[in-house]
Amino acid sequence: MKTSTRRQLRFWLHKWHRRAGLLAALIIILVTLTGLLLNHIATTGLDRLYPQNALILTPYQHALSRPQGFAVDAQWLWSADGQLRLGQQVLGDCRQLQGYARGEDSQFVDCSSQWLLLDSSNQLLDVLEPSLFSEEPLKAVVWSDGAYQLNIASSWFTLDLLSYQLTPAAVPVERAQPRQFLPSQLAVARNESISWQRVLLDLHSGRWFGSWGVWLVDAAALMLLFLALSGAWIWFSRKRGF
Repeated sequence: MKTSTRRQLRFWLHKWHRRAGLLAALIIILVTLTGLLLNHIATTGLDRLYPQNALILTPYQHALSRPQGFAVDAQWLWSADGQLRLGQQVLGDCRQLQGYARGEDSQFVDCSSQWLLLDSSNQLLDVLEPSLFSEEPLKAVVWSDGAYQLNIASSWFTLDLLSYQLTPAAVPVERAQPRQFLPSQLAVARNESISWQRVLLDLHSGRWFGSWGVWLVDAAALMLLFLALSGAWIWFSRKRGF
């Protein structure tokens, strides 16, 4: 190759070497940082944490679940982040809201791991441990004939609020109040399935950006290859004096 041609090639490679470096820099930084975090995923606990940021969860809208609750007067009773809420007012702890019934001057709330008794002003009266009554989960609760009727293991029982004893009961006429999806203006969809590990993996591979994101990461990889080859050629061409 003639000296002038080599100089022109070196000039061209030097110019595009810098441009390719700038183009690939952001993607390389992203891939590097996500790769480092993925290597320490167990230590950081990111495989057990779930982001709730709307921007981060943009590609996962199909996996989000809208909270469910019960219509109480003109408000909604629901649970989020381990708390029982009436509208936006926090009433107490509640891991997962499963059932609700309203009596004459009290309210029964099934929070799966515990049962809550509230008064008519939504003040906590008592907390009951379900395992003390039965090892089977509570399927439904209704207010019927002046008492709370509980459906446990396909059988119905009456809960005595004075002695906290269950006695067999006939199937009530009333039906349990159904859970309903909350209006979007009250509670946004919750992420309970997409962990930070999944997000980091998708960012690392480019899948977070959609179908073209993978090609973008591939392009960055090709730019890295170009940078390595062009840098080596520029270096050795200088050492040889052309």
